[in-house]
This record gives sequence, C-alpha cells and structure tokens, in this order.
Amino acid sequence: MEKVRCVGLDVHEESITIAIAEPDGQVMVLRRIRHDVAEVLKTLKGLAHHAKVRVAYEAGACGPGLWRQLNKEGFECVMVAPSRVPRTGRSKTDGEDAMRLARFLRSGDLVNVYVPTEETEALRTLTRAREDAIEAQQRARGRLRSFLVHLGLKYESETKWTKAHLAWVRQLEFAHPALAIVRDDYLREVEAVATRIARLTKDIEVIAQQSSHRPMIEGLQALRGVQLVTAATLAFEVGSFKRFARPKHLMSYLGLVPRENSSGERIAKGSITKAGNSHVRRVLCEAAWSYRFAGTGAAIQKRRGATTAVIQNIASRAQERLHEKYRRLMLRKKEINKVNVAISRELAGFIWAIGQEVEQPNAKV
Repeated sequence: MEKVRCVGLDVHEESITIAIAEPDGQVMVLRRIRHDVAEVLKTLKGLAHHAKVRVAYEAGACGPGLWRQLNKEGFECVMVAPSRVPRTGRSKTDGEDAMRLARFLRSGDLVNVYVPTEETEALRTLTRAREDAIEAQQRARGRLRSFLVHLGLKYESETKWTKAHLAWVRQLEFAHPALAIVRDDYLREVEAVATRIARLTKDIEVIAQQSSHRPMIEGLQALRGVQLVTAATLAFEVGSFKRFARPKHLMSYLGLVPRENSSGERIAKGSITKAGNSHVRRVLCEAAWSYRFAGTGAAIQKRRGATTAVIQNIASRAQERLHEKYRRLMLRKKEINKVNVAISRELAGFIWAIGQEVEQPNAKV
C-alpha cells in the first residue's frame, strides 16, 4: 500500500506554517516560511519522495489561489471549512492549527468547501461589491437621518429617500451655517453611494449577459421576486447546482434548516442554523417577501416567457404553493419573520429544481 503523508498549512497573508502527519502516526510542525508558493512547492516536492502527499488548508481571506496552484502541480489539495474543523485542546497557535489540519486530514474528518472557477470567483466579487455599496448606503442614510432627528426635523410623508424627500432635505434652512455644511456633506455622501449602486447594477447587467452563467440567470428570473441582480447573485454564489443531490442539501447549505439538539426520546429544534452562504440567504429572504401577493404582473410574465416550458411550470407551481403557504401561516398568526424564513426555505427548493433543469436539460423535475 502506498504511504500517504498528510500536510496541514496554516496560511496567513505574510506566512505559512507547515505541519506533517506521517503514516506511522507522528504529527509535527515542519517549518514556518514566508507566504511564497514556490517555497511551499519546494517543501512538498521534498516530502513526496517514497510517499504520496495530500495537503489541506482552511478557506479564508487568502482565497483559493494556493489551492489552484498546488493542484496544478499535481498535489492533492483540499480547502476546508474553518467552522467544521474539530477543535482540540485550549491552546491556539499557528503550529497547533497546522498540526490539527494534518491530523484530521489523515483521519478523513475534514469537510471540503466548493472551489469556484476563476470566472465565477471574479463575478462573485462584483455582486459582493454591490452588497458593500448597499451597506454603505444604509450607513450614510442612517447618519443623515440621525442628524435631522437630533434637530427635531421630520419628513411627513411615509415614503423616504425619494427625489421629493432629498429635495426637502436640500431646502432646509438652519440657524447656524455649520449645520448647513454638515447637511450638505451627509447629503453628498447619500447621493454618491446611490450613484455607485446604480453603476455597479448596470455593470452586473452587462457582465451577466456575457458570462457562462447567462442561461441560469435567465432561468431563475422566471421566479417571482428574482430579478437580474438576485438571479446573478444566486448563480455566481452557488456556482453549480449539480453538487446538491437533493433540495434539502441546498437548504442546509444556505443555513435555512432548523438547528437540532436532540437526545434519546427528546427532540428539540430551534432557530435556523444560518450556516453556509449568507449572501444567498439574504437575497432569498428578500425575494420571499414578494410571495405575499397573488398572481403575476406583466414584468414577471415577460421574464418567464423567455424560458422553457418546464421552467415556466416550476415557476407557476412556486407562485401557487408559496403564496398559499404565506396566506395559511399568516392566518395561523405566525410571527412574520418566521413566515418569511419558511417561504425562503421552500423557495430554495424551487431554485434547485430550475438549477437542475438548466444544468441537466434532460433531467426530470
């Protein structure tokens, strides 16, 4: 039987700590080097004499670049989910982390993460940049709102952040010029972020049409509440729906299933796990709110008409089922956010079905 040396890498921006788990059971820290892929490859090639080398490191800020380069050089490398690496002992050092990875790689207890293609990773960066812009917009609006509330100024209309609202803010007069300067500064920030969001939205629309994910984006838009940006986020973040054998696997990946703490005859389930991809979970929960409405408008029908008959049937079933579920749960006086989560979970199942149809046109759904 071929010997296998398992190597754990604790990867940081400036350094990489290398640990090794020998076939005979010995686990030790080999060396600590600067973050240099060439030096890592040199070390791994030295370990590859008379044994096969397997490598593992935690997914993190340094990204999958190292994973791609090691696999390209012929080493079996896996990226693992940090939250799923078993914890042992109380000490935490770079050496301990690297040895733990090597040890659990040898025992087979590590959970791999999905590594997207370079194109998909780049597209994810674009949609996440838009999310960052939206967060910046919320902060900018909050600062302006707090400033006005502090001065006792209130906009009477219920609709905020429209052209009329911003015009009202702009025409306010203050007793001291310093207050006008602050108002103008906050207002410029709000308007600048709005321009940034519009620019990134347009960029996503253009890039999505040119990407290999275009069929998936068009198919997902057949669903109510899933317009281009939401569909692009789903396609770019999930990457491939083939990796989920059943809808519940996608629901679990998105953290939309309840956590469980059961033992013996006692069964206890709590709130959703919120594990996995938070970007997809956020856009799903936003899309789920639209299912409180019955029927579909002209815009949805137009998007749905650009898809196949099978996808149209899936979207129609989703509309009927999810609206009825929303109505039924509200009649039972369920808490509104819990209703939204329940709708989001089932919506993930319909998204899975469309994903399977687009990626496997002959599959039954």
